Amino acid sequence: MNWLLDHPRIARVLAFCLALLGGFLAGEWQRADLEQDFRRNLDNAAESAASHLEMETMHGETMGVLSLLGRSEEALRDVALGTLPEDSPQALLRLRTAREQLGADGIYVMNDQGVIVAHETTHKKSTGKDVSFRPYWQQAITGSPSVYAAVGSRSFERGIYTAVPLYASASTDSDVIGTLVAKRLAADLDERLSTWKAKALLLSPQGVVFATSELAWLMRLAGLLDAERLGTLASLKQFGRMYQTGHGVLPLDFDPKADVVRIRGARYAAVQKPIRWNDPEGSWTLVLFRDLASAVPVTHMRVFQGGIALGLFVLLLLALRAMHETRARAEAFAEQEAAVRELAEAARLKELYSEFSVQMQQARDIPSLAKAFFRQLTDFTPLHQGTLYYLDRDMQQSGGLAGDLAGDLALAGAYATEGAPDKIPVGEGLVGQCALDGQYKQFTDPPPGFWRVRTGLGEAAPRLLVLAPIRHSDLLIGVLELASMERDADTFKKTLTGLLPVLSMDLEILLAARSNDAMLQKTRLQAEELLRQQQRSRRAEAWLDTVLQELPDALLIVAEDGEILRANAAAERLFGYDDAPLQGMSVEQLLPESLREGHAQQRAQFIARGEQSRRMSADRGSVQGRRAEGTIFDAAISLGVMPPDANDLKSICALIRPLKNP
Repeated sequence: MNWLLDHPRIARVLAFCLALLGGFLAGEWQRADLEQDFRRNLDNAAESAASHLEMETMHGETMGVLSLLGRSEEALRDVALGTLPEDSPQALLRLRTAREQLGADGIYVMNDQGVIVAHETTHKKSTGKDVSFRPYWQQAITGSPSVYAAVGSRSFERGIYTAVPLYASASTDSDVIGTLVAKRLAADLDERLSTWKAKALLLSPQGVVFATSELAWLMRLAGLLDAERLGTLASLKQFGRMYQTGHGVLPLDFDPKADVVRIRGARYAAVQKPIRWNDPEGSWTLVLFRDLASAVPVTHMRVFQGGIALGLFVLLLLALRAMHETRARAEAFAEQEAAVRELAEAARLKELYSEFSVQMQQARDIPSLAKAFFRQLTDFTPLHQGTLYYLDRDMQQSGGLAGDLAGDLALAGAYATEGAPDKIPVGEGLVGQCALDGQYKQFTDPPPGFWRVRTGLGEAAPRLLVLAPIRHSDLLIGVLELASMERDADTFKKTLTGLLPVLSMDLEILLAARSNDAMLQKTRLQAEELLRQQQRSRRAEAWLDTVLQELPDALLIVAEDGEILRANAAAERLFGYDDAPLQGMSVEQLLPESLREGHAQQRAQFIARGEQSRRMSADRGSVQGRRAEGTIFDAAISLGVMPPDANDLKSICALIRPLKNP
């Protein structure tokens, strides 16, 4: 040390060298630290992006809509079973509504043989095509929903296929009779990847770049490009004509599974996250790349190294600055981790809500629905007792306002309590008042004796009481009453916000079904009564026809306009129409031409005067008939007005007897 003091020039040179070395080592440490944080942030971003993509495809709107169609649409079941023809209008109408809602390129119905029996699209249809070789059909037909990416064998367009089972009934325990598949164009996924603040690609289990933010990477193959691998890809029939022929397949210029790759000479950090689509070949991989130069700018590095070399003071300042930056980075990282945890929790709740919805939909009556709801609610909240009341739809007023409600709330079911009243008038007590004003209510530490939570060992007052109105389409259909020994009001309110819409929809469906069943029963009884009346009418008509045909005198029944409605055999013989029926002819054709012109007016006057009967003969005026061959004969006629028919039309019964033998 003293020697250095004696040789200041050498000390300065040594100090300068040590400063340079310290600056260099500090710079490299800084580079490694920044790149580590950079990779950590990129990893979080990739985890979030992969979670979002998997959630949107496997548990999103498309999967939900298809699952609901697969359990509820009879027309789709009928076309899959062959009861309805291929591309049945009833089935296409339901598929068109779903396609337009989802913005899908097309929706398919496939039977249990893998043949497309209905295809709703604005492009060329694939009805009749056998796609049983597609893994998405093979997965769905076994009851497992899946997402599958492939190039269309006819359209040659990349598509994302979402497939769900088509069940024989609304229960998922029933047989799978086919599949429902929605196709969305992968170009939408390319556009989405290009909006991220990183280069991105979606890699198939076989290593094919199926979607990417970089057009030059599209449909390239990662890894070795050999004949055996190309043959395997061709046998899948998944990635289009290029991979089926093996011509034009290009390798990717880098290994997307590495932690750091070089793209056009620049170093990029790479992060890989799995996308679980139930693909039998394995998980897909989302890969994000970000330029490491943005993590460690060159100018920043030079300034940092120079500061270290200038001396302890500058080093101290830089250390303080580094500590500040480290803390800022830690806070940003903590916020990102919290966001990821919130997303994961939201995804968990969404999955639980989906399972809750499925369990609720399996209820076949209102008590079963209440039992299923309380059973599921205990998984989300510290529930200890509860009751569920519903308002029959015939008690709801047309306006749907709370103040217009009348009638009783009926008990649908109870949880861990006995003695709940079967009926509660609207407006009476807290439950009735909740139905009347439609307001969510909660009470902490309600007064003793107001509600008791009972067990086999004793009883105690609850710490929290919740009353929640159940609405569907702005109509109140029920009230939920809950009691808990914990004051966790936020959990109850947050959970009920997510679960009550599902309960209200299922309760409304069951109430409507019950109303429809009653109406169908009433309609069936009315139809049976109508059938019996029709049978009695037909027997009476047959008896009357037999009596008329046996009369010895000629008989005609004539409408107000003169049309002959009925004629017996004696009338046809009298007028010489044995070979042609008189029914449908005009009665004026049976009169001499000289009497025809005024006869219609006389008939109208007879009906208008309200006479019930009249007798006419030749001695009271000219009453004559004309036979088919043209001969004229005198006759005695008795007229009578028939009762009005179902359309309130009158007719005249004429009994005709010739005065001379014909």
